Amino acid sequence: MEEEDQQKVADLIKELVIRLLSQNPNFKSHPPTPNSPEFQSLLLYAFRLISTDITQSIKRRLATQGKSSQSLTFTDLYTKFASKTGSGSVNNKWAVVYLHKIVSEDRKMGKPNWILRLCCPVWG
Repeated sequence: MEEEDQQKVADLIKELVIRLLSQNPNFKSHPPTPNSPEFQSLLLYAFRLISTDITQSIKRRLATQGKSSQSLTFTDLYTKFASKTGSGSVNNKWAVVYLHKIVSEDRKMGKPNWILRLCCPVWG
């Protein structure tokens, strides 16, 4: 991707984060400024969300932790989840899996759940 295209993508992601924050009740009274650490954390999450092949990341992590059977189980479950279509199915399946992965990692490390506060204000 050319540098100009990369800048356009970065600007669009930044605009997306700003719009999401403006609609989130947790941030309406005190929205973070684009230079604040909180905003930068949310922006980093957005970049990670868009650029990650989440299923490969989870399988690789499980395999490197010596949990190969769990890696196979995850692969099987995700294949079934991804194949579901029609009424009542989830459109952005990778986003649901990614959200669970990030929340799980953050809880293990004791980090604040910025992505959770952004996407699901009730849980944050």
